[in-house]
Amino acid sequence: MYQTTTPKSDASSGFLIATACLLLLLSFGYRAGFGLFVRPITEANGWGREIISIALAVQNLFWGIIAFFAGGLADRFGNVKVVVAGAFLYALGMVLMPGVDNPWQLNASAGILVGAGIAGTCDPFISFKKLMLLIAVTAAMLKFQMIQSDIWR
Repeated sequence: MYQTTTPKSDASSGFLIATACLLLLLSFGYRAGFGLFVRPITEANGWGREIISIALAVQNLFWGIIAFFAGGLADRFGNVKVVVAGAFLYALGMVLMPGVDNPWQLNASAGILVGAGIAGTCDPFISFKKLMLLIAVTAAMLKFQMIQSDIWR
């Protein structure tokens, strides 16, 4: 008869899962907390909400752009190197953010650096090939829904 074996779960698997959850919690948690700092930053610098809103829009834009390349870099060089580089960019953006005096500095720190850091710490777990498949399936589903709802015609 055939014997089936189940893989044993050891302490390193639990540690890996716990640290991955902590990394994702921290990277998304800091990003979600930026809304709390809108009023203090605007009052300290005399800016309107639109300055911070543009910086956060730049952050989302760079997150999406860099995430595309982070997946490919993770396939080529490994997840650990990409996550470490992403954590460094994220930390650099967070360290530079309190000292901003101009909107372009806010866009560079909270926008570009933090956006690239989020892409490096959250998205390299999705390989480039899986990302392309996900985009193709999403586009096909969208087209199918558009045909069904007569928007396409």
